[in-house]
Amino acid sequence: MKRSLVSLAVAFAIIASAVGLAEADDKKLPRITAVKLAAQYKADREKSDAMYKGKFIVVNGVVATVDTHPAGTEKYVVFKTNFDLYFVQCFLIENDQNKKLFAKIKPGMKISIKGRVDGGLGSVVMRECEFVRK
Repeated sequence: MKRSLVSLAVAFAIIASAVGLAEADDKKLPRITAVKLAAQYKADREKSDAMYKGKFIVVNGVVATVDTHPAGTEKYVVFKTNFDLYFVQCFLIENDQNKKLFAKIKPGMKISIKGRVDGGLGSVVMRECEFVRK
């Protein structure tokens, strides 16, 4: 019984520190505005893909659209940019925090999202996204 409690306490400590590390790692990720990211992709998609594709970054900006994919499976946020055809679209991971915040996000709000850049052709797509506290 005592060994089980010790094992449980150790497991809890590992999980708690992993959550803390994940939040700390957010601060180490490159940060960029949605406007700047879209501008870089518009100027040179290949160079931007080489710089960002497959990497996790934090994007800051003003929300243009909050919606659910037509198949009803993925929720996403689109950031405003200075371009008609180049925008940043972030597909969210389904977790409790994202669900709560997604319900509160409205167009015009300034937010930050962490995600993996999938690349861009007309828009910059990010996956595995989560809302970030500033």
